[in-house]
Amino acid sequence: MPKRMDKDSLFKAVPQTPVTKAEITKKAAQDLAHAETEARRIKTEKLKKARLEQEVSRLAEAGSKPKGK
Repeated sequence: MPKRMDKDSLFKAVPQTPVTKAEITKKAAQDLAHAETEARRIKTEKLKKARLEQEVSRLAEAGSKPKGK
């Protein structure tokens, strides 16, 4: 026997999670903060690498200079 056809069986409401403007703003702010944090981390790593390379070259230069009397 087929199911009965009425408004409840044909048009079932799909439950949706309500998204408020506050939630949208919070998500956008969090995404922005995460992006800034990642950019700062990358910049810090780049600067640290450059500083270490500069120190290595300075030590190599100091080691290759002849000591004069």
